[in-house]
Amino acid sequence: FESERVIIGTDPDVEGEKITWDVATLLKPFSKEIVRAEFHEVTKGAIIRALSELKSLEENRVKAQIVRRIEDRWIGFELSQILQKVFRNRNLSAGRAQTPTLGWIIRRFKEHLERKDITLTEGDGIRLRMEGKIGEPGETRAHLEIVSEEIVDLPPPPPFATDEMLREANRILKLGASITMELAQSLFEAGLITYHRTDSHRVSEAGLRVARVFLGDRFRPRPWGEGGAHECIRPTKPMIVDDLIRYVREGILKPQVKLTRDHIRLYDLIFRRFMASMSEIAKLRK
Repeated sequence: FESERVIIGTDPDVEGEKITWDVATLLKPFSKEIVRAEFHEVTKGAIIRALSELKSLEENRVKAQIVRRIEDRWIGFELSQILQKVFRNRNLSAGRAQTPTLGWIIRRFKEHLERKDITLTEGDGIRLRMEGKIGEPGETRAHLEIVSEEIVDLPPPPPFATDEMLREANRILKLGASITMELAQSLFEAGLITYHRTDSHRVSEAGLRVARVFLGDRFRPRPWGEGGAHECIRPTKPMIVDDLIRYVREGILKPQVKLTRDHIRLYDLIFRRFMASMSEIAKLRK
């Protein structure tokens, strides 16, 4: 295998940069030039743009990934040995990510134990939430009197970053984190959403165009941040979920993976959140 130029297109993050560096090191004896193509969505436009804006390897990003690996070993290995020695259990382990996560789970469990009783009453388009146990379960009568009323502005939420996508997918769709990430990976590979591992809310010019086409006069451009290696998680096309289903059935769209009901539900969640982030400020009557 010999080539004048090799283009490597791994994930647009520090792990992808390190993989590019590893591959480039292996191929260096056989190629005169090795460059990097970085794209955040698997669409024709994004790939053409990446090929027209080829870049060299960023060594600082490679070093950042190496430091992260060293940190994992320093913290993880040392803490794991202490845990195993103290509790006399070689199956115990700790780490840079799992230990803070475990701490968050414990804190949430303690909050759960300290929870207060609430009473929910719903009917005639009204939902009330009151502290304490009021009345008995079942049908009841309630007399409501409007004491005051006001109209307030409700700003739109930002588009999804990974943590918010996982949280809302669990809250609304009842999907676990690992399943949600698998579904998002498939949607990304199918060219339906942007890269799904990101902590950024930034919206690119391509994302603004998608929102502008779909929302029309209701479009309110919001970049939601500047710079950064990634942008938010968003749809790559101004395509509602009904159109997506129809295009797949008619063979207009031929994704590389079979889209399941959960793929469709997650796509719809991402689409709605992104369009909401680019819409007018809502009015709420309180």
